[in-house]
Amino acid sequence: MPLSVVAWKLDVDLKGLTSFKIGGRAPFFLSAGDSGGLRSALRDCQGDCYFLGGGSNLLVADSRLKKPVLTLGEAFSYIKPAKDGSLEVGAATRLCELTAYCCKNGLAGLEGLAGIPACVGGLLAMNAAGFGSQISDQLVKLAALDKAGRETVLNKADIKWGYRYCSAASCFITKVWFKFLPDAGVKEKTAETLRKRVAAQDYDFPSCGCVFKNPPADSAGQACLPAGRLIDACGLKGIKRGGAMISNKHANFIVNTGNASYDDVDYLISLAKEKVAVKFSVELEEEIKRWT
Repeated sequence: MPLSVVAWKLDVDLKGLTSFKIGGRAPFFLSAGDSGGLRSALRDCQGDCYFLGGGSNLLVADSRLKKPVLTLGEAFSYIKPAKDGSLEVGAATRLCELTAYCCKNGLAGLEGLAGIPACVGGLLAMNAAGFGSQISDQLVKLAALDKAGRETVLNKADIKWGYRYCSAASCFITKVWFKFLPDAGVKEKTAETLRKRVAAQDYDFPSCGCVFKNPPADSAGQACLPAGRLIDACGLKGIKRGGAMISNKHANFIVNTGNASYDDVDYLISLAKEKVAVKFSVELEEEIKRWT
């Protein structure tokens, strides 16, 4: 099949394509082979679609979705050195593949994000962070298509960044360029991050990672407790609804203990918001994306 051909599938079950293992069906599922295929797919759905990356940080309704789902094919998963000394990475490349490449080649910059089960494009779209670093720190530029299929290349300085925010997230990121620093100890640092992540977070059950953003400081500049500690202080660890449970290990994780539904998770999210608002007068903001 030529790369520019868009692979179409009808009535696709999304449950197995999300890290939460929750979700209904997509009426149409489109996989773009290259930028031309992506343009064609965007024209076919007039830009009105859901964009699926690695399937993490995502809660999908159990019903049949009203929009098609668009994803990037294997041609968007690659890592190659660029002539300017940067590293060109396809947006569909898994972070685990990129961190493994960096460890093998002694390149530092992403070790704080090691262990996040996501693709590079999705991580940039939310400016993912971990253990003191964020993925945009190493970015040089990125290429993306807007909903009309127009391609643009944006330098890092052209993009607005914030906590879990990237202004380019409204586009479809196709490839990025990173600049890493040489570091012979990056393999050990990455291993240490993985050890800390496994020790602190719940990997026993499927989840979408942290559900809520950490609250900002108050008007006086006083730091607020992280979302997980606020939820824990409300005594909500281990609370269940159907197959969903607020993790006993990390209260900002809601886990799927078996056949959890969208409504189960939605109930626990609402409960956490309510309890934290009453006890601490803090309004929790969701970090996850919802498809309904």
